Amino acid sequence: MEKSPGSDNYYVQYIQEKDQYDNVIQIPLDSQLWESENSDKFDLYLEDYNFDGYLDLCAFHYLPSKHIYFLYDTEEQDYLENTSYNALYSVVFATNFRKRLLYEYTNHKDIQQSIYQYNAGKLLRIYNFIKRDTQDGNSFTKRHYQYINDEQKIINELTFKKLYGQKALYPLNSEYTNAN
Repeated sequence: MEKSPGSDNYYVQYIQEKDQYDNVIQIPLDSQLWESENSDKFDLYLEDYNFDGYLDLCAFHYLPSKHIYFLYDTEEQDYLENTSYNALYSVVFATNFRKRLLYEYTNHKDIQQSIYQYNAGKLLRIYNFIKRDTQDGNSFTKRHYQYINDEQKIINELTFKKLYGQKALYPLNSEYTNAN
């Protein structure tokens, strides 16, 4: 990886993988291995997903839109897959470093918006909104969560805003977050 001079953009030249015999294989980004009928390029995102000050990786995994997360491990000095991020179906589109929040948006059959909080090495869903198209129109489900002793509890929106701040929902689409 190299940083573009005078900006915060990073560019990836190639990806290395190890085969079962520990041989290093370099895969160019335009490789057919990373292409599909709906995707003409390999999507790779760099962001600090676990708020430790190091850039982590999110890479396209398979269709329709599943991504896989590799977090930088300072002891190993390598990127390691983190299975706790498998709860995320798509790319995190925003983060709140101070409150350690990750924002996710998917739009397949349903529109879904979620907020996760990173806490003690775990990714905890604290907000979930789903809009489904039904025969009778649209149905909306909106839930706010809090964790007590690692147990998820449903809470109301007012309590949610007291815990996570008035602007915790801000990065999400207000058309949906204001839905009843």
